Amino acid sequence: MRKVIKNHYYEKEMLIRRVLFLLALIIIASLGLIVRLFYLQVEEYDSYAKKSENNQFKLEPIIAKRGLILDRNGKILAENIPAHRLEITPSKSNNLDETLEKLGKSVNLSKQTTNEFLKSLPSKKYKKPIPLKMKLSEKDIAKFYIDKYKYPEAEIQSYLIRNYPEKKYASGILGYVARINTNNLNDEERLAYQINPFLGIIGIEKAYENILRGTHGYRKLEVNASGKYIDEIAIEKPQPGSNITLTIDIELQKAAQKAFGTELGSAVVINPSNGEILALVNNPSYDANLFVKGISQKEIKELSDSYTKPMFNRALQGQFPLASTIKPFLALGALERELINKDDTIEDKGSYVYPGTTHVYRDWKLDGHGKVNLSKAIKISCDTYFYELSVKMGIDNISDILQEFGFGHKTGVDLIGESNGLVANPIWKKDSKGSSWFVGDTILSGIGQGFMLTTPIQLAQATAILANHGNGYVPHLVKDISSDAERSVTEPIKIASVKMTDKNWNIVTEAMSSVVSEHGGTGFRFGYEHNYTIAGKTGTAQLYRNEKQYNDSDKVPKRIRNHSLFIGFSPIEDAEIAVAVIAENTEIAPKIARIIFDKYYELKA
Repeated sequence: MRKVIKNHYYEKEMLIRRVLFLLALIIIASLGLIVRLFYLQVEEYDSYAKKSENNQFKLEPIIAKRGLILDRNGKILAENIPAHRLEITPSKSNNLDETLEKLGKSVNLSKQTTNEFLKSLPSKKYKKPIPLKMKLSEKDIAKFYIDKYKYPEAEIQSYLIRNYPEKKYASGILGYVARINTNNLNDEERLAYQINPFLGIIGIEKAYENILRGTHGYRKLEVNASGKYIDEIAIEKPQPGSNITLTIDIELQKAAQKAFGTELGSAVVINPSNGEILALVNNPSYDANLFVKGISQKEIKELSDSYTKPMFNRALQGQFPLASTIKPFLALGALERELINKDDTIEDKGSYVYPGTTHVYRDWKLDGHGKVNLSKAIKISCDTYFYELSVKMGIDNISDILQEFGFGHKTGVDLIGESNGLVANPIWKKDSKGSSWFVGDTILSGIGQGFMLTTPIQLAQATAILANHGNGYVPHLVKDISSDAERSVTEPIKIASVKMTDKNWNIVTEAMSSVVSEHGGTGFRFGYEHNYTIAGKTGTAQLYRNEKQYNDSDKVPKRIRNHSLFIGFSPIEDAEIAVAVIAENTEIAPKIARIIFDKYYELKA
C-alpha cells in the first residue's frame, strides 16, 4: 500500500490564495454596491425623489375657461356651456377591443367613433385618459353608471364646450372651435393642447386663439398606493381667456342675412369714421355648433360639395366684377385730373365704337339716353359715357385711382384668409395671360367688367373712403379685449388719404344721391322715398349676354344670371355707415341694402 505524503506548505499557499481571491471579490462587490448606492442616492436623487413624490402625489389639470365673444351691445355670440365626455385609459384595459364593444352597447357608440378612437390611439398601453365620446346625453350617462363597475378603465368627465347661440348668423365672423388630433402638432403645441385639445379653426376663434384660450391651472392631490384621492395639497388657479367684444351689431347682422332669403351673396357694413364693421354677411351660412359637437364625414361632405358654398367666406374671399359701382370712383379720378368737368356732355345713341374699329360696345339701354353729362351718367348709369371716359383716362389712370381707394390689395381686416381682388393693367395681363393689353380691355374696365375684380369688404372700404371724403381706416371686427385685470380698446388705424378737392367730392356725392332720390335713377329697387339722406350706386355684373335673351332673364339658367351690386352711405353730410351688397344671380342687391339702412336707423332710434 502506497503512502500519500501531504505537502502542507503547498496546501497552505493554496488556501491563502483562495481566501485572498474571495476577499478581493467581496471588496470589488462592496465597492460596486457603494458606487451604485452613491449613484442612486446622490446622482439620481432628484429623479427618484420625483418618482417617489409622483407615487404619493398626483397633478390634476384645471382647464381654463375660454373667453366669451360678444357683439357691440354685449349680446353673447360665443359662450361656454357644461357638457360630459367619456374617457378611457388604455393601459387599464386587459382587452380594449372587448371594452369598446361592451361600452358601445351602453352609451351608443357608432362604429365611426370607435374606429376614429382606435386610429388616433398612441398605444394600447397609453397611461393617460383619452376622450372616446364627446357631449354625452343624459341617457348615455345614466346607462354608463348602471354598469360602471364593469369598466374600471372608463370615466365620465365634465367640461365646458363652446356654444354659438346665434348659430348660422355669425359663423362667417366667429368661425368655430373644434377638437384636434394633438399627434399632428409640434412638441410645444402638443404640450399646450394635450389637456384640452380644442382649437379655434377659422374666424375670430382662430385669429385670436392665444387671447381666448387662457392658461390652464392644476390641483396637487395626495393619493394612496392605489392612486385614490386622500387630500388636496396645493392649487394653481387657471387664468381664464380674455373676453372679446366685436364691433358687430348682431341685430343688424341678422336683418341683413335674412334679407337675402335663399339667394347667394354678401353684405358688409362699415362705420366710415373709424373702420368698425357693423355687419359682415355671407349667405348661405352654416351652424358652427355642428363642428363643436363632432361633425360626421357625411355632414362635412354635404357642406363642402354644395354648390352654394355655405362655408366659403364670400365677404373676404369672393371676387366679383365691380360692374357700375366703379363709375363714381372713375368720375372722381377724371375730375381731379381735369380730364373732364361736370358739364361736359356726350350724345348717347345706345352704343360706342372706338375710332378706327368696328366693334360695338352696347349701352344697357339699347336706344341710348340722349345728351348725358357726368351727373346724369352716374344717376342713370350710362355705359356709353363711361366707355368714352375710360378711353380719355387710359388704363394707367384707371388703375391708379382704383388702387388709391384700396382695390387690388387686402384691406387688413383682422381675420385670416382675405383675398386681394384684382386691378388689372398691361403688366398684369402680360404676366398672367401672356398677351398684350388692348383698348377694348380699357373700355370694358370703364364699366367694371373685363378683368377687374373686388371682394365685398374691399368694395365696402372704398365706399367708406368715398363717404369720408378720402379719409380711410383699416376695417376691423374687434372693438375691445377685456380680462379681470385690464381692458384694451382697438384704436382705429388710419390709412393714406385720397386727396381731392371738396368740389369734386360734392359733385359725385350729389350724383350718387340722385340715384336713390330722384325718379329715373337706377336705384328704383332701393326706393326713392326715405327719411334719411343717402348716396348710392347700383351695378349689374354680366355673367352671360345674348341679345335675344338680354331683357328676358327668366330664359337664362339661374347660375349664369347677372349679379346685382349696391354701394351707399348715409347720412350724406357726415356718414355713419357705408354699405356694399353683392347678390349673386339675382337683382335684389338694392332691396337688401334698403333693409340694412332702415334697420340701422331703427336700431339707432
